[in-house]
Amino acid sequence: MTRKTYLCTTMVTVTPSSDLAWCRSMLPQVSRTFALVISVLSGEKYRGVLLAYLICRIADTIEDNHEFPADKKYQLLDDFLISLKTGTPADTVETAFRPFSSVDADHDLTAQCNRVLSEFAGLPAGVRSCIIPWVNEMITGMKKFQAFSTPSATITPVQSAEELEEYCYYVAGTVGRMLTALFLHYSPRIPDQGRKVMDDFAVSFGTGLQLTNILKDFNEDLKRGWCYLPADLLLSHGLTPELVRDNPGHPGLKKVIETLRSRARLHLLNALRYTFAIPRTERQIRLFCLWPLHMANQTLAAMTLNSGLFSGGTVKISRKQVGETVLRTRLDWFSNRRQESFFHQFTYSRLT
Repeated sequence: MTRKTYLCTTMVTVTPSSDLAWCRSMLPQVSRTFALVISVLSGEKYRGVLLAYLICRIADTIEDNHEFPADKKYQLLDDFLISLKTGTPADTVETAFRPFSSVDADHDLTAQCNRVLSEFAGLPAGVRSCIIPWVNEMITGMKKFQAFSTPSATITPVQSAEELEEYCYYVAGTVGRMLTALFLHYSPRIPDQGRKVMDDFAVSFGTGLQLTNILKDFNEDLKRGWCYLPADLLLSHGLTPELVRDNPGHPGLKKVIETLRSRARLHLLNALRYTFAIPRTERQIRLFCLWPLHMANQTLAAMTLNSGLFSGGTVKISRKQVGETVLRTRLDWFSNRRQESFFHQFTYSRLT
């Protein structure tokens, strides 16, 4: 789940400690999309979501590190989780990652994770209780899917669409659950019916975003020895992960991507329903949801036959599109009808 740097400014009404200021400075270095969407939040809501995201990012970095064997990563993940629950320093994690701190911002963040944990320990108990159970669930899944972060001589694929959905649940659906818990905590006036809809579609929101990322980056994953395109779906079109890696223009691949893109779009439609359940009085939360939702939908629409996807590259929307999306939603974030129209404005060119 690699993300590029995206510089943005954030208005926060709380007085930041040195550790909180450091956390704020790290966010745009480890994330692009989340640096943008978190910037729309303010005050304690911003602080809680910022720290929740960085905590998930640290866990993800531990799991992704190729230098450690599986049992070492299990131990580091457990140590990090214990520190999160007890408010004690995760010195073993910092020590383990200090030699890698110059590799990239993710490793630097993890090598100084006690700064994040220190801020997290200062959050109200009710906020921490919205975060810890879902990080626990995420780490459980990371252990189960450890094969995807263990280098091997061959490409390691998920076996089925069901296994792909399970993977997406652990790495992204849990984030949807966690964010929903935080939103409901910070916005107690959301009515019961809205809460139910949000709860029903929280996992789908996260899964839709994750599936979109998987589709646009599948060529990069193949080069790293991972394949998130289900093996049984590939086989049904005469493909193997190795064949896809060596021949990304294969006609069968277009059918595979079309199937998964349709699945991702259904999740994004559920995410739209999730967002419409948020009252219009909650402008910040609505924008927080609308931005990544629309950008993911536009990314799926950009997966055309002549895109880089079928020549060994990736696909992404332009900075201009990002800017236009932010401007458009800032103007009519309150209108479900206009947001739905904007969503359906991006039509899909059939790949098959």
